[in-house]
Amino acid sequence: MTPVYTPDHPAQIDSDWFVAEVDYLRSDGRVFKRSQTIDNRDPNHPLQMVDDQIGLIALKCFLILVGLPFYAAGVVFTHVIRCFTLVGNNLMHGDIPEAFLSLIQEVWAVVKAPFYALAIEFYAAVGIFWPLPIRSVIAQLERDWSGSTRSDSLLLDKTENAIGNYFINRQAKGTIFLAHCFQPISELFDPKVQRYRITNPSL
Repeated sequence: MTPVYTPDHPAQIDSDWFVAEVDYLRSDGRVFKRSQTIDNRDPNHPLQMVDDQIGLIALKCFLILVGLPFYAAGVVFTHVIRCFTLVGNNLMHGDIPEAFLSLIQEVWAVVKAPFYALAIEFYAAVGIFWPLPIRSVIAQLERDWSGSTRSDSLLLDKTENAIGNYFINRQAKGTIFLAHCFQPISELFDPKVQRYRITNPSL
């Protein structure tokens, strides 16, 4: 019988990476089961990742190499448009300091885009050969680039007019990650995790 662990009584495992079947308590009170790859390099804060096969992660790194120039161009275009909408909206409301801060923020977003794009391109090439650890590096670079986390993804945002708010609110952190599936889902010791079973102790 496969041992069952909980966040309060976690598994003691030496592997940096393992696969676990995780039971979540959903908001409706039902339990949802999902197989996750666990990044256990920090055993005190193991991270749940999408359970992709190593070969699939390597393929996604290759696809990032191909798609990133187009994604980076889209990011730059988005921030140029956002600069006009933020500055215009603030000027229309007479908020000159906020208009100035919006201008600085969006110009910086445009300036830093090529540097983050080049860094991700480099690691995506490396990730073809070392998929597991490099997936985490790419995910961190994307978070740093956008200043957002997985929970800020517009793909997960169910609120009304989330995209519209992004273009008139300087504090809005909504984003669309190029490699959304590379982003960690949560810690394994998240309060929503009821229990987990290790299905593959070493990757």
